[in-house]
Amino acid sequence: MANRKEKEKKKNTGEKLTMKELFFYVTTAYLFMMLTVFPLYVRKGFVYIAAYKIVFFRNISLLFLGITLILSVVFLAGSFSGKKKGTKPDNVSPFPYLKATLVPLDYAVLLYGLWNVVSFLACDMKGDAIRGFGGWEMGLVVQGLMVFGYFLSRFGYDKSKSAWFFGAGALIAESILVVLHRTGNDPFGFYKGMDWFEWSRRNLLGTIGNINWLCGYLVCVLPMVIVLYVNTKKWYSRLLWGIGMYFCFAAIFLQGSRSGVLALVVLMLVLPAFLFDTIPHLTRYVEILFSVFIFWAQMSVFRVDLIEPMSIHTPQTVYSYLWLIPAGIFGVAVFVLNFLALKGTGKFGKENEPLPKWVSRIFQILPLLCFGMVLLVFIMCQCSDSFWQMLGSRGILKFTDEWGSYRGILWKVSLKEFFSGSFKEILFGVGPDCYGPWYMERGLAVHSQGYFEEAVYSNAHNEWITAMIQTGIPGLLVYLGVFVTGVLTFAKRIQRHPAAFTGVLVILMYGINQTFSFQHICVTPIFFIILGVCGKCLGREENRNIAEKS
Repeated sequence: MANRKEKEKKKNTGEKLTMKELFFYVTTAYLFMMLTVFPLYVRKGFVYIAAYKIVFFRNISLLFLGITLILSVVFLAGSFSGKKKGTKPDNVSPFPYLKATLVPLDYAVLLYGLWNVVSFLACDMKGDAIRGFGGWEMGLVVQGLMVFGYFLSRFGYDKSKSAWFFGAGALIAESILVVLHRTGNDPFGFYKGMDWFEWSRRNLLGTIGNINWLCGYLVCVLPMVIVLYVNTKKWYSRLLWGIGMYFCFAAIFLQGSRSGVLALVVLMLVLPAFLFDTIPHLTRYVEILFSVFIFWAQMSVFRVDLIEPMSIHTPQTVYSYLWLIPAGIFGVAVFVLNFLALKGTGKFGKENEPLPKWVSRIFQILPLLCFGMVLLVFIMCQCSDSFWQMLGSRGILKFTDEWGSYRGILWKVSLKEFFSGSFKEILFGVGPDCYGPWYMERGLAVHSQGYFEEAVYSNAHNEWITAMIQTGIPGLLVYLGVFVTGVLTFAKRIQRHPAAFTGVLVILMYGINQTFSFQHICVTPIFFIILGVCGKCLGREENRNIAEKS
């Protein structure tokens, strides 16, 4: 976006805004609406909250799609008119620009959108596929709008920090409200008229509502807060972001969906691979761990009474004064590291002062070792009942029908029915967001107990299985291509730009959570938008400059 001097120059000379700057302003408005207003938007508390979110996303997306198309038509008309008159147009042709800046992630997202169109054309439930299953509405229209959101963010964003502020600010506000709701406070009267012990009182939180939806949003946007915290230079700004980050951690721990806690634990294990390169980054990582441990320490000391979600009692089971030990250790480490940096001992704490290479290598390998050990333990529990019993016969360690709140039986039934279907369905799927109609049409039943007894599922509670059933095996591969190309492309630039760091963390957090969850309106579109924002740093700058001059 034009800086202040350029704006003053335009004002004094009467120069008009270029088309490129108009796109910047439109994209900034779009990002503000989607990253800030959309997550916090509510109309009647928890009454029809999902429906209002769906309508908001669809209407705002269509509005900006229309604006973008109009600007594009005006631009192309002006270019054609300028060429016809033999004069050089004010704006360069977009085609050399696009050719010079496209990266594999762009092709993967475009292919994902096109394959959804193919799946729609091939399916037999076009009425459901175009709009999506009732209450979810993640059909072809929303899939197309998500792809549009990615490319508008990817090519219209101006590389400023505004998107990070939009996303992080909304997440912190949402997290504070979640903590208030979990501790029995209702400042906006969302629970008015609800019985204290009914499902809605315990499983609807914040401005997102359902804890599964909320969990996906929290873990998807959290990397924006972490990156702002790690890369902020001024101590008072970092303190404010640190307080906000603390509330984000608290919201993830308290919201009630275990997949979010799992994603956060993995994040804590993976961060050293990226932050154990310089002394300032090491200090930031120790501070992040301190904020996690101090949360559980203060929860244990004050024995905070929580309104827990139905059938989940995680907080009470981990209240222990033992949390004071790691909290104290990391608290002292934070004090010492910052004291040494403040005193300027040698080169300590100076910007980009590297850690010994052997330290960085150890912590790059450590996450892989941890994942390998966990995977080995899980495999051994499947092969040996005695080994499983030795570890306490914990249900999470052995894959059974009841595993993961009956996800085990749901996954098995879904996969068995899918692979027994026609070749057409295996190739093209049953249609975008058509798992629910397919589930009912086939008369599938998951034999579960309690709340889940006789439930009708709109998805497999595993995004990868759901994607395969809805768009076929090629559709799953195309969708996985978005994640693979994203990780590979961002990882190459992770030391050069904070946006690449954000992109890797977002893909990691979203991917882990969605292994036990599903696409929905409050997280998947935001995921695509954040990818587009982060992807702005991926363009080949030298080629783009050549293209703009041509």
